[in-house]
Amino acid sequence: KLFSLAKGFLLLFLVAALLTIFHQYTYSNVPLFTQYLLKTLLDHPGIAPGNVSVGEVNLPRFLILFFERDEEILSIIMRIAIALMVLQVLRFSMRFIELWLKGALQEKLAEKMRIRLYSHIQDLNYAYHNKSDSGDLIQRVTSDVETTTGFLTGRMLDVVHLFSTLFFGAYQLIFINPTMVWVTLAIVPIVGLASSIYFVKIEKIFDDIEKTESKMMTVVQENLSGSRVVRAFANEAFEVEKMEVKNTEYRDALKRANKIVAIYWGVMDFIAINQYLVIIALGVYSVQNGTMDAAGVAASLALIGMLIWPIRGLGRIINDFGKALVASDRINEILSTFSYPLNSTIITSVAGLGQILAIRSISSIPIGVAH
Repeated sequence: KLFSLAKGFLLLFLVAALLTIFHQYTYSNVPLFTQYLLKTLLDHPGIAPGNVSVGEVNLPRFLILFFERDEEILSIIMRIAIALMVLQVLRFSMRFIELWLKGALQEKLAEKMRIRLYSHIQDLNYAYHNKSDSGDLIQRVTSDVETTTGFLTGRMLDVVHLFSTLFFGAYQLIFINPTMVWVTLAIVPIVGLASSIYFVKIEKIFDDIEKTESKMMTVVQENLSGSRVVRAFANEAFEVEKMEVKNTEYRDALKRANKIVAIYWGVMDFIAINQYLVIIALGVYSVQNGTMDAAGVAASLALIGMLIWPIRGLGRIINDFGKALVASDRINEILSTFSYPLNSTIITSVAGLGQILAIRSISSIPIGVAH
C-alpha cells in the first residue's frame, strides 16, 4: 500500500537512483588519490626512508597514465590535485542534479497525493464526515502526506545510497586489505538483529503518536472554529484543561519514542567507534608485518567509513519507514472508503429571473456498484 501511492513516478525515481549510484562510485575513488599520492612519496628517495610501498592503487588506468606522464615528483602531485579537483566538480555537479531531482520528485508526488486525497474527501458521504474528526482529516492531508512522500522520495533513495555505498566501499577496500572488509562487515548481522527489534518496537509507538497527535489536532481545530461559542459560555477553562490532557498524551508518546531512539543510536555509535579502533589496530599490525603500507592504511580508514556509517544509518531508514507505514495506512484508509461522486447535473431556469441554475444530484450508490 505504501509503494502503490508512488505510481507514475518510476522513471524519475530510476534516474535519481542512477545518479546516487554514480555519486557513490566516484566518492569511493577519492581516498585512492590520497593512497596514490602517499605511495608516490613513499617511493621517492629521501622522503620516507625504510618504508616500503605495498600493493597497487585501484584507480582507473587512464588516471595512472596521466599521473605518470612525468617522473618529477612535483609534476605528479600537481596532476593528482588537478584530477581530484575535476572529479570533485563532476561529483558535486551530479549531486546537485540528484538533489534537485529528488526535491522535484517529492513535491510532484505530494501535490498529486494531496489533490487525490482532498478530492476523494469531498466525494465522501455525510455519514462519513459526521463521524470523522476534522482535525484528523487535516493531519492526514498535510503531515501524513509529507511523511509518506518524504520516505518514498528521500529514504527509498537512501536505501539505494546505502547499498551502493557498501558495495563500492567493499570493492575498493578489498584491493587494499580483504581482511578489513570481513572484519567491518561482521557487524552487519548484529546491526540487522538490533534494527529488527528496533523496528518492531518503534512502529507501534509511532502509531500511538499519530493517534494522539490526531486527537490533539482535533481539539485545536474545534476550538479555533468554535472560539465564539466557547467565549459565549465562558468555557475557556474546560477547553484549556482538555487541551492539556491531549497535549500530555502526545508528549508522553514522543518521550517513549525518543527513549528507544536514543538507546538505539547510542548502541550504534558505540559499535561504529569500536569498529574504527579495530581497523586502526589491524592496519598497524598489517604495516608491521609488511602486508600493508601507510598509504593503504590512510585510504582504508576513509573507505571504512563507507561501510560503517551506512550500516549505522539503517536505523534512520527503519525509523522513517515505520512512520511512513503508519501515515500511508491512514491515507489509504480514506482512499479505500467508498466515495459518492456527482453523477448528474440538472439544468433548470428560475422563473421570472431569466437565470440558469445547475443543480447537481449526488449518487447514493458507492463507486463500482451498478444501478
